[in-house]
Amino acid sequence: MEPIAIIGMDLKFPGDATNAESFWDMLMEGRSALREIPTDRFNVSAFYHPDPERAGSLNVTKGHFLNGDIAAFDAPFFSITPAEAAGMDPQQ
Repeated sequence: MEPIAIIGMDLKFPGDATNAESFWDMLMEGRSALREIPTDRFNVSAFYHPDPERAGSLNVTKGHFLNGDIAAFDAPFFSITPAEAAGMDPQQ
C-alpha cells in the first residue's frame, strides 16, 4: 500500500465545538451536543407523539445539530439550481 499524506481537512462539529480541539475537549469532558430540534429546521409539534408505536409520528424532540445557517448551501458549486436546492433536505 502506498503511503499518503493528509495535508489539510475541513470539518463541521455539533454543539459549541468550533474546531477539532474543542470537539475533542467536549468528548473528553463527557459533554453532549444534544439539544431541542431547532424550529427553523423542523416543526416537531406537527409530528410529535409520545407513543413510539403511533404511525406517522415521532417520539423525539431533540437531536445533534450543526450550528450555522443551513440555507447557506452553495448550490451553483454543485450545479444545482436554486429551485432544486429549495426542495432538498439539508441531509442530502
